[in-house]
Amino acid sequence: MLGSSRVLRHSTLRRRHAYDGTPGAEAAASWIEHGFTTFGLPRIIAVTDTPNVRSIAVMRRLGMSFDHEAVLEEDGVPFDATIYSLTAEARKAWRADRR
Repeated sequence: MLGSSRVLRHSTLRRRHAYDGTPGAEAAASWIEHGFTTFGLPRIIAVTDTPNVRSIAVMRRLGMSFDHEAVLEEDGVPFDATIYSLTAEARKAWRADRR
């Protein structure tokens, strides 16, 4: 918990070998559903290294939209990050369009 906001963080290794394709997308979809349904989060964000086009493609397939870019730090090491987000309302509309 940060302040009065509820935060669900799913952290993955940013190394290239940590991404294994479809199972990662399925896991991300499950985390998104869990965040919206179990925790009632109004918004979910996803962060990846800017050059990680595979993760960005997964975020887009899951209905997320580009939010912004930033230089973030992990374990004291800065990296260029791309951030996507998805609101609960946008998720409902995305799911309705897919049916």
